[in-house]
Amino acid sequence: MERLPLELLVLVCSFLPRELVPQFRLVARKFAAAGTQYLVAGFRVYLTERHLRRLTQFAKTSFAQDVCTLEYVATTFKSVPDHTVARHRTHLRIIDEQAAIQNRRAESSCFLHALDCFPRLKNIVLFCSSKSFDYYHWKDDDAFEGLARPPTCKEYPLSCLHIDELIEAYKERASSRRLEILLRVLSHTANEIQGLAVFSLDWHFFQRDDRELTRLLAPLQKLQHLYLEIDNDWPSWRDDPDDSDLGDSDFMACRSFMQQGVLARCLSSLKELRTLKVSFTRCDKYEYTDTMRSARLTKVMPADLTWSHLTLLWLAHMETSRQELTGTLLRHKDTLRETWIEGICLRASCWTRLLPELRDSLNLTKATFDGVITGHYEDEEDGMYQAMQLWNFWQQRGLRLEVEQYVIRGGVDSPSTCPLTFENDLFT
Repeated sequence: MERLPLELLVLVCSFLPRELVPQFRLVARKFAAAGTQYLVAGFRVYLTERHLRRLTQFAKTSFAQDVCTLEYVATTFKSVPDHTVARHRTHLRIIDEQAAIQNRRAESSCFLHALDCFPRLKNIVLFCSSKSFDYYHWKDDDAFEGLARPPTCKEYPLSCLHIDELIEAYKERASSRRLEILLRVLSHTANEIQGLAVFSLDWHFFQRDDRELTRLLAPLQKLQHLYLEIDNDWPSWRDDPDDSDLGDSDFMACRSFMQQGVLARCLSSLKELRTLKVSFTRCDKYEYTDTMRSARLTKVMPADLTWSHLTLLWLAHMETSRQELTGTLLRHKDTLRETWIEGICLRASCWTRLLPELRDSLNLTKATFDGVITGHYEDEEDGMYQAMQLWNFWQQRGLRLEVEQYVIRGGVDSPSTCPLTFENDLFT
């Protein structure tokens, strides 16, 4: 056993479930050395004094050098009505605690000290708010496998409340300050981050001039995996109970701002991407029939850039045209192997023409279609000219599987003709 190369043992240990690592280390001294770096591969911290103190203490231990993933749940809370004070004293205590942390910038100094002690840190997962976290979206074969887990009651510092409605109603909109703090800290450390996932990022983060955004994103120049979920659905009733627009104004303000193309300019600075996922927490203003989506694809994906190593592209809740979407995918056809298309609206163009183009032009090993997709028939041969198309893959699960097999030519059961037809179109 002792004659086996240490590098080989490290590789073997990397494939083991984390709960088996301690048993692996008991075999021999060399096994123990090989498994050390997998004992504490990830660390999760919340915006509380106790968790920041624990992070500082952990950074001083010998295990800190093996941390590869840092998860930061930065959910903050605002004050509750007076008549609930007696019932929710713990809630008030945490509000005061979080305010004190932010006022004295304690989280910034804590992360600055800790990240210097994590030389192997490669991935950061930031939960700006847990209200829209969807564990299903972390696929088993994803580049981020195992990096994120939904907060559990045992871990969550507010679990003593036991009232979901209170947590949801009095949750404060997560400031983009959380991501800004992490990026500024990274600019002062030697960490080379390869994976970044940000859940429910307030879209106001991008309301800066291009020079400031360039400085903030400078530590991410070697980033390979990016998951970006942008929060464009903050219901105004959280701030004003008499306002019932339920996030319409936030959706429209974000949509208008995204037209400036700031997101595309930010992504164009990340030259090494292998995995790119961009989605919005709200897909459209009205249910199903409205074609207004969160952003235009050309304002999100840089039109003049091809990522030479991009293997997975996930696009959700955007509007585009058949020509634009095809052009984006074909620019990466040499490397692209997986796509995820969710809640996409094709303007004045047709899904029944798009899918055959993707099937013939791309060499995908996996294609996923999700949510409600809409489009428009382009001529009488497809259906009624300029009539709307609509398929709901949440409901039409069998059709969804056929579409995915069709696009990747998925074996003997793969349909030879496009499964989307005038007959199974829900709008007709």
